[in-house]
Amino acid sequence: MHIVVPAHRLSTASLLPTRLREEYGMRWTALHELALPIAARSVRLAATPVLASASRFSAPLERLAA
Repeated sequence: MHIVVPAHRLSTASLLPTRLREEYGMRWTALHELALPIAARSVRLAATPVLASASRFSAPLERLAA
């Protein structure tokens, strides 16, 4: 899942207030803002099959609560 690391970093940086991004030396441009929804979609597309497969191996919630 290393392919989602740049998207994860982008989304994390977007959550920071401008002042903190500047203090950490992170650039934030209009291009970053445009890339954010694309990165979110790529993470969703990459994670969905993995999560769907993993759900087949977990017990239903009713059995876990018992």
